[in-house]
Amino acid sequence: MRIMVYVVNKYGRSLMPTERYGKVRRLLRDGMAHVVKVQPFTIQLHFDTTGYTQHVDLNVDAGTNKRPAKLE
Repeated sequence: MRIMVYVVNKYGRSLMPTERYGKVRRLLRDGMAHVVKVQPFTIQLHFDTTGYTQHVDLNVDAGTNKRPAKLE
């Protein structure tokens, strides 16, 4: 499982996370972004973006309501 890099725009609003580590390294090296938090790793961009984000659903599996049978 790859670690996601979280991204916020220059106003602090969340954008889509990324796994493109090379792109993140270049943005940091060229001064186009800076590290906001180390855990979870979050960068803030220094330039305007479109602000496009995808809709994300969070589903929780509550499991089963049945009790396991007792072994005799």
